Amino acid sequence: MMSLLDETLSTSEASLQSDEVRERTSVSADGQDSSAEIVAASARAVQEAQDSRGRLEERLCICCLDEDRSAIFECGHLTTCMACTQNLPVPAGHVRKRCPVCRAPGTARKVFYA
Repeated sequence: MMSLLDETLSTSEASLQSDEVRERTSVSADGQDSSAEIVAASARAVQEAQDSRGRLEERLCICCLDEDRSAIFECGHLTTCMACTQNLPVPAGHVRKRCPVCRAPGTARKVFYA
């Protein structure tokens, strides 16, 4: 089963390849291909794909990388989905779970996006 990240990356890569083909087959105003234009367009496309991937990764749960982050801990970190938050272990000798980022003890609350 493909994760949301894999599906998005596959779509981005296919789009990037289509853009590259269009750029390679385009012709400049004087009727000749410009390899510098092709290189610049390819570099822009790669940068856009990387930026898109970075934004997607910022939204995904740090544990499963499949679901959007939806649980906020008392420390303020918004890092996991509710399913992964519920599956976090309670450390031995502690009563409450700990934030997976800073290890501060506390409970997590469900975040609702508008």
